[in-house]
Amino acid sequence: VDLPSEAAIVALAERQHAAVTLAQLMLFGLGKAAVAKRARDGRLYRIHRGVYAVGRPQLTEHGKWMAAVLAYGPRAVISHRSAAALLGIRRDNRAKTDVTLPARSVRPRPRIEVHASTTLDPADVTTVDGIPCTTVARTLVDLGDVVPRRAVERAVDQAELLRLFDLRAVEDALDRAGRRRGAGLLRAVLADYEEPTITRRELEERFLALCRSASLPSPSVNAWITLSEGVAYQ
Repeated sequence: VDLPSEAAIVALAERQHAAVTLAQLMLFGLGKAAVAKRARDGRLYRIHRGVYAVGRPQLTEHGKWMAAVLAYGPRAVISHRSAAALLGIRRDNRAKTDVTLPARSVRPRPRIEVHASTTLDPADVTTVDGIPCTTVARTLVDLGDVVPRRAVERAVDQAELLRLFDLRAVEDALDRAGRRRGAGLLRAVLADYEEPTITRRELEERFLALCRSASLPSPSVNAWITLSEGVAYQ
């Protein structure tokens, strides 16, 4: 074993949440036969074509996202629901990972939901924990393509509460996105937006949806009520 190369592979894997590509391994002097032998010996585990986990078969959530990006190359970014989860503005428990490439068409891969975009701009891309992903603004635009309006509204709420929401950045992302479902849906959410409406219970969420479907005024959510004697309740 070439110890310097071995140490370099481990260091790379640590930076990339335990995921590495065949091309990266070959840069460290490993041929395809050597990589195949490591896979047989349980030192590498194939995650996607040309992408391996180092040292263990199961990747963390961050490792899963990184592996999906690596599977599509240096221009790929985590996006949509997966980016929202990485950014902390919406949970995503799906087995698949959303990835976007700046292209007109892309080939699908198992366990990855890939999106082709001709409007993805460098200004729409950031890095979180070493993983390339869409910005909060672009993610909010993309979410409207794949989730209902209320889910987008809740993501906006969470971004606002985390102080990640930047209206100027969102407007710029909307201008770049062009005419698409997600952009129109996010514009509608922002037009009606007054304050965060984070609910604590499913019943509250259903009641809020009922009010909106009936075109009734939206109630205040988790608001404090002060009685005449000065006692406040929420």
